[in-house]
Amino acid sequence: MSKPFLPEKGLLITAVMTNTKNLFAQVLNEFEKKFGGCFLLSPWFEFSHSRYYENEMGKNLKKRFICFKNPINQDSLSYVKNFAYETENRYLADNKRKINLDPGILTIEKYVLSTFKNFSHRIYLGNKVFAEVEFGFKNSRPYFFEWTYPDYMQKEVCDFFLVSRRYLLLLNSAKNLN
Repeated sequence: MSKPFLPEKGLLITAVMTNTKNLFAQVLNEFEKKFGGCFLLSPWFEFSHSRYYENEMGKNLKKRFICFKNPINQDSLSYVKNFAYETENRYLADNKRKINLDPGILTIEKYVLSTFKNFSHRIYLGNKVFAEVEFGFKNSRPYFFEWTYPDYMQKEVCDFFLVSRRYLLLLNSAKNLN
């Protein structure tokens, strides 16, 4: 029989998409004040897998990921998503977003991405937020699902998540030594 337990904390990783890169430092500062310092930043890359955001945000969108140093409780993801939404709204221009923030939680087993959109493979977390497992890990490598966004499958993005996961493994090892 299984018994209830609190899962290990995970790392907050937030995807940032914009064509106005100068907003990045301001948004990073807001997130660091709220969630602690940054452990790792991915390079910027072209967001060219979809035109979904062009009507609202324009063309030439770039994306990067932020991994924060301090692990957070997995059940805080809906809170973080709502904070990201409030942050996006502080930077609206003509009632359109200039920056898109998609937070998720990285655990040893998987990366869980938050969203306000419901779909058959998404689970409701509460506070108007849904979540999906974007990808899992097997033999220390990511594996993907039919719904995994193509940009999450890019080599440089996978490398970023693998470095972040190794950091989480080190944090967990250090915690278990104490």
